[in-house]
Amino acid sequence: MRKFTAKDIGAELLPILTSGLYDEPYDAVREYVQNGIDAGADLIRVTVASNSAVILDNGHGMSPDVVDKAIRLGVSEKDPRTQVGFRGIGIYSALHLCDRLVVRTRDEQGRAGRIDMHFGLIRAHLAEQEAGRLRGEPATLWLEGLLGQTVSVADDPDSPLEAPGTMVALVGLSTDMGSRLKDRAGLETYLRNVIPLPFSPQFTWGQKILGRFTERRIRTVAVELTHSGFTGPLHRPYTDAIFTNGRGEEPRFLEVTFGSDHSRLGFCWYCLNDASALLSDASVRGLIVKKFGFSVGDRSYLKTFYGRPIISERVTGEVIVEDRELLPNAGRSDFEAGPARDRFQRALTAVATRISEDADRLWKKLRAVDLLVSARQALDGLIERIPGASGDVDQLLALNAAISGWDQKLKPHRKFVPKESQGELADYDRLARKAESDIKELIETKREKRPSKVRRIVQAAREEEAETKPEARGQEPPARLLDVVDRLGISTTPAMQALLSSVDDLLLKPNLSEEVYGTGLAELLERMEDLL
Repeated sequence: MRKFTAKDIGAELLPILTSGLYDEPYDAVREYVQNGIDAGADLIRVTVASNSAVILDNGHGMSPDVVDKAIRLGVSEKDPRTQVGFRGIGIYSALHLCDRLVVRTRDEQGRAGRIDMHFGLIRAHLAEQEAGRLRGEPATLWLEGLLGQTVSVADDPDSPLEAPGTMVALVGLSTDMGSRLKDRAGLETYLRNVIPLPFSPQFTWGQKILGRFTERRIRTVAVELTHSGFTGPLHRPYTDAIFTNGRGEEPRFLEVTFGSDHSRLGFCWYCLNDASALLSDASVRGLIVKKFGFSVGDRSYLKTFYGRPIISERVTGEVIVEDRELLPNAGRSDFEAGPARDRFQRALTAVATRISEDADRLWKKLRAVDLLVSARQALDGLIERIPGASGDVDQLLALNAAISGWDQKLKPHRKFVPKESQGELADYDRLARKAESDIKELIETKREKRPSKVRRIVQAAREEEAETKPEARGQEPPARLLDVVDRLGISTTPAMQALLSSVDDLLLKPNLSEEVYGTGLAELLERMEDLL
């Protein structure tokens, strides 16, 4: 029987672990910032130069015992319920980014230690073995032996640190992966979304949200970036500028709970856009999930929970996880599978439903206000045209129809007009009714002032009709459409007579009672006589 030994662990396991868990170069910076936060730091400085990157924190530093254990692979004494990094792999996350990793630390008792990791040499040994295997040679590089040659721990009597803290230096950035750190915009965007930073002073609602964080003991940590001639503090990515109208809706807060007893898993805050439009900055669309302040997954995590995915494009915010049993997976792309994640995801369904309901109410209100503004602008233009159309009945009727059209557009949206806009709605109604009254008065005046020659012609026609059809006076009301036309003295062709009879027999009589039909014909005759 043979037992498992150190020579059963090949050296190639190391790049498999690090590249699999940290495929994004920025992840290494996150890991070292994360260690500083676990050490109680409240200020972290990230400096990127032409060929190096340094992460310096003011935490309590590492004691000699902790320094000695820090180089272990896959072993950690951190408590996953209270600390971010707990897998014992993060210190190796820069394997593909630099030639050397130098960690220098001083604890609160003034003891200084140092860790040196020769990542360039590790990569060279691995490349050499890979070339040999391609030539058919057996693997002879074991993980224990490789790390024993390239990783060391020592006291640091010449430490540059005068106060407690830790400095991590990535020296000799590689030309491929390491060069990504030189992209200031990319690094800055990543850190703003991932690290538990303070809120920007350019975000109106930042202090309100921070107040809730304080109540729930959620930490934020100051991070200062020096890169490409820039030095300044970093903030979470939220500003008023991401909202269409430059402010956004006031943040709403929801408890994230599960089960009939409403077991608390965390809480969330979110701000809806202040217009029926997408947020201007695509990088902050949607809610991002955070555990101990660090992001898990990205802002598409909740997208599938919405009934309408477009909702996630019009809202921004965060889900703050407080459930100690809910642990991020090694790559922080999701949480570890199990009952805790199942509970959390079911709870997110309720959160997404509530956000969707709030969004629908808001956008109905915004739509109503937008339509009211458009209707008022259109009404003002129509009112300006009334005096110029006073001599033309057709134009006046067209203006009246346009006003009625805007009334119909507004009708289904009136109940969503908010209290603060009710005055504008009342003004619209008052002006619209006044305009309709003015138009009606102008039309009636126009009819009364009809040219006397026309009136004489109409009167002569009526007198002639009375002479030729004396029996018309005192007759019974018209019994059909043809009677109306005949009494008005309008000549008709056989085809017109057939059409009017069809309208009577197929449309009017089958659908109207005898009383309504007779009354309608009488009223039609009376109105036509008035017009003529």
